[in-house]
Amino acid sequence: MTFVFAWIANANGTKDWPVDLMHQTEAALLGVAFVCFVIAGFAKGIPDALKALIALIGGIGAGVGVIMPFELGPFFFGWRGEIMMMTLALIVVYPIAIICFALLLAKMMNLIGKRPTP
Repeated sequence: MTFVFAWIANANGTKDWPVDLMHQTEAALLGVAFVCFVIAGFAKGIPDALKALIALIGGIGAGVGVIMPFELGPFFFGWRGEIMMMTLALIVVYPIAIICFALLLAKMMNLIGKRPTP
C-alpha cells in the first residue's frame, strides 16, 4: 500500500519508481510460479512434503501474480486512480486464487487423488 500512496502523492508527475517496482514484483511472482509449474511437471521422486511446499509457493506466486495487476490497474495499465478504489474488492480474491493454483499444482504432482498402494 505504501507504493500506492507514493504514486498518488507524487506531485511532479514522475511515477517511475513505484511503477517499475510493481512491474518487477509481478515478474518475480510469475517467474516463481512458472518455475514451480516446471518442477511440478517433473516431480517424480520428490518427497511428498517437498511437493506440498512447491505447490504452496507456486500457488502463492501464481495467485498473487494473476490478481495483482487488476487490483493495481493504474500501475499496470495506466488507468485513472479512481479505478483503484473500485478494484479493492479484489483483495478477497487473493486467497481463493492462491488455493486454486496450489491445488492445481498439487494435482499435477499427484498429491491429490493419489490412490494408496496396498
